[in-house]
Formats: sequence, C-alpha cells, structure tokens
Amino acid sequence: MRFKAGIAALALVAAVPAASAEPSGRTWSGLYVGGHAGYGRVPLQDSLLDPDGLTGGGQVGVNVQWGRVVAGIEGDYSAGSVDDTYTESIPGTFLTPAFNIDTTIDVESIASVRGRLGFTAYDNLLLFGTVGYAWAETEATVSVPAFDVKLTDKSDFEGLVYGAGFAYRFSELLSGRVEGLRYDLEQEGNDGEMTINVARIGLDLHLPVGR
Repeated sequence: MRFKAGIAALALVAAVPAASAEPSGRTWSGLYVGGHAGYGRVPLQDSLLDPDGLTGGGQVGVNVQWGRVVAGIEGDYSAGSVDDTYTESIPGTFLTPAFNIDTTIDVESIASVRGRLGFTAYDNLLLFGTVGYAWAETEATVSVPAFDVKLTDKSDFEGLVYGAGFAYRFSELLSGRVEGLRYDLEQEGNDGEMTINVARIGLDLHLPVGR
C-alpha cells in the first residue's frame, strides 16, 4: 500500500504535460551538490522506544529539463542522532542492590539513490516526486551501568524510499529545497522491518558545467 502511494505520486507528476518551449527562467539542467538538515523519527509499534532526532548530510545529483518537465537522479547521505533510550529500574532485594537496565536504539546513518521527476510550476519553482533505493545502519545497545555491562548489536537495513518536495531557484548558482521522505526498510538476513520518516531542508549549488 505504501509503495503504491509513492508510485502514484510520481505518476501524477509525470502526467503533467511538458510545455512546447523552454521556460523563460533559469534552466534546472546540469550537475549540483549541496547539503541538508532535518528531523527524523522511527515509529516503532509495540515498543517503549520512540527514536527521533536531528539529521544532516549532503547530496549530489544531475537534472535534465524538457520544457517544464525536469527529471534527474540524486544520491545522498545523512548522519545524526535519531535515537531513544528506555530505562527500566530493577528494585533491590536483601541479596542484590537496585539497578537500571538501559536500552538504546540509534539510527546512525541513512543513504539513498533516487530518481526524481517534477515540473516547474513557475520558472524558478520546481515541484518534484522521488523514489529509489535506500539503506541504513543502526545500533542497539543494552547496558547495566551498575555492573559495567554493555551489549551492542549493529544492523544494516535496506529497501524503498519515496517522497516529494519543492525547490526554489534563488540565482543561477543557488537553490533551496524542502522535502519529506519515507523509508520502508528491511533488516538484512533477518525478518526485522523499520520505517523512518524524515522532513528536511537543504541548499544546492548548481555547477556551471557545459553552460
């Protein structure tokens, strides 16, 4: 269902007909590099943990424009602190002291390669949808500080990412973006699943290559 929703969004963008002539504003064709920052959350079901936090990273991509239709491919990498810790207090007995058990889940990094398809609603405003392949690295930790015990397990997840957003061209070289992405991932070699929702903003520097 979630996959179909993402594809439907892209299909809607693709259905917008291209204008017969190039828009009068700046072209979106060419290479670009940039950075982004945002907020991510992992909605876990039947869990006392609610990982969330800030993310940031960079992206690089290329666009090709036909009339008002813009297609491209983009790769990005994000790191940050999308995590949460749950502490369970164990009461003491006449034989043992009271102690805490801390359980932490941390999404250490997220990366993706995505196709993008959109159109210029106005000459300098680009509306787009995006879909592609993504992977993430996580770390789960269980620790008992009172006994100096710490167990750590690192896992890799991969799967589908899709979303939508808009970008505005401030000048020939600089544009800004706002976008939302949803990652539906599965654990490699296991039956684990994880969803990550990310909202972020970014800036892109458009390289004057071949202009």
